[in-house]
Amino acid sequence: MEEHVTFPVGDITLEGLLWAPPQAPSVGAVLCHPHPLHGGSKDHPILWAVRADLAHRGFAVLSFNFRGTMGSEGGYGLGVDEVLDARAAIDTVRA
Repeated sequence: MEEHVTFPVGDITLEGLLWAPPQAPSVGAVLCHPHPLHGGSKDHPILWAVRADLAHRGFAVLSFNFRGTMGSEGGYGLGVDEVLDARAAIDTVRA
């Protein structure tokens, strides 16, 4: 089941897509996209393929956009703030 989600990181909100199997998953994955200044987003074709495969195997999978990418708030954080984004994504898929 695909669900559009948002989650907070400090004072901004990031967007993502969460795939969850019908039964309660025992494993989860967070997919991080390529650098947005080089065309990366949660909609990257490679991520679609990985996401589909993991979801088929029963994973809960969260693919999200880092700050400043598409519908996620904020701006590029020179790789430092993006670590906070990834940690928040992990917390989100765990929940």
